[in-house]
Amino acid sequence: DCTTIPGGEGKAATTINVTQTVLSQTSLGWIDGMVGSSSGGTGGVGGSGDAADGCSGYGSSGGPGSPGGSVTMNFNVNSSSGLTSSPFSGTGILAQSVGGNGGNGGTNMNGGIGGVGGTVIVTNNVEISTTTNAGYYGVYAQSFGGMGGTGGSGGTNMWGQSTPGGGGAAGSSGGTVVIYNYANVSTSQSNPLYALS
Repeated sequence: DCTTIPGGEGKAATTINVTQTVLSQTSLGWIDGMVGSSSGGTGGVGGSGDAADGCSGYGSSGGPGSPGGSVTMNFNVNSSSGLTSSPFSGTGILAQSVGGNGGNGGTNMNGGIGGVGGTVIVTNNVEISTTTNAGYYGVYAQSFGGMGGTGGSGGTNMWGQSTPGGGGAAGSSGGTVVIYNYANVSTSQSNPLYALS
């Protein structure tokens, strides 16, 4: 059987919604305060369609990567506890959405397109300090699309003719990133709030 099957789409990412309230002194001092990440799956690799097996020599295309899911994170204080700050030895809030990479193409076929990054929204109401360690942010939010799959290599078809390779697919764009910050954020970075798409 010389039928070649295209690579399947990557597994869908999950939507993430997190709300964290600082309740007591034991809530403080985490390595990272809050981490939310949603990543789309990588597309499947296209079939090869090998001419040596009596097939045409043409494979099938790589599957598309799945989009990253939306990520919403809220960090609040419990006013009755009297706590207004949270020191961390790592990043205070890390939120990201990542699109899956496209699958690579089979012989002579194109790669799959990357998945788009999802929307990321962070709302912070807690005073954050990460000054104890260099290289960490108070709030780090990002969304980026997956890379496109590479094209399959050229080959020789069943009639002995040389065939060109497939084309690489385009990567996808990141999604919207929004940070709503209503408290002081103190870090060793010149920009304690970091948003990237």
